Amino acid sequence: MWEYPRAADLTGPPAKGFLASYASSVPAVSASPDLELQHRLLHGLSDRSRLTILAALRGRELRVVDVVAATRLSQPNVSKHLACLWSCGLVAREKRGREVLYRPIPGVEDLLASVDAVLERAGSTVGACPLTAATTRDA
Repeated sequence: MWEYPRAADLTGPPAKGFLASYASSVPAVSASPDLELQHRLLHGLSDRSRLTILAALRGRELRVVDVVAATRLSQPNVSKHLACLWSCGLVAREKRGREVLYRPIPGVEDLLASVDAVLERAGSTVGACPLTAATTRDA
């Protein structure tokens, strides 16, 4: 049976030498183009504003002004992050008259639902991880 870490197991820093001894016992994995794309995708989704925008867009199409109202982010911030999400191919946009509507591409909502499912299982552990705490402190 698989054992999953608990938040209480992650209260301190990793033991010295653990990573080196563990790494030497595991076969090396070469970086593939798929792995690089996965890294870029997850890095693009690691911004709190972009995740907030994608949450607002779940199941609907919205104009920039509607995203601003739903997220309470500033209009320049929303526009910047929507441009990033669009250029990365994670949202689609459609011009209707003078308005532009945005929606997630197929698969993005499924990805976010999968993240929610993982967090149901490992949320307290993720929240207690000392390695990611330093990078999310100011977010």
